[in-house]
Amino acid sequence: MPDYGPVDTTHSNTRGGLDYYDCVIHLVDPSRFLEDDLTATVESLAPHQILVVAVLINGRRNKSSEMDCLMQFLHTLGDFHSCPLAAAPTNWRLWCIKLHRMNPINWSNLLKWACYDVLRKRIDSGEDGHSLPSKRQRTSL
Repeated sequence: MPDYGPVDTTHSNTRGGLDYYDCVIHLVDPSRFLEDDLTATVESLAPHQILVVAVLINGRRNKSSEMDCLMQFLHTLGDFHSCPLAAAPTNWRLWCIKLHRMNPINWSNLLKWACYDVLRKRIDSGEDGHSLPSKRQRTSL
């Protein structure tokens, strides 16, 4: 599997840090998973952000369903109330990415859902003037 390397979360309040982004995608290789990495990412998030935990699986070696792979990953986290995701200050989503010959098969689906999540959150919060006018506001325009 490709080595995507760790993300530097030490500058989370700067323009180049994690706080600048609406969505953070945390890639997890279950064979080399370190809970401390996920914990550091979760702790650096702000409430306005969306977290997508993308669990990478090798489609040639692992014939389990995507749901089975996600369940195995959740099992490695242990009890839900003590896992890093339970303490996340933001919305999060688990996603399974199957790799075929080291290329992600369903990466575009993950990106679409992440965009939907970000847009929904912006619309719900009225953030940055991107909120849609209410029905009453539309009829008065």
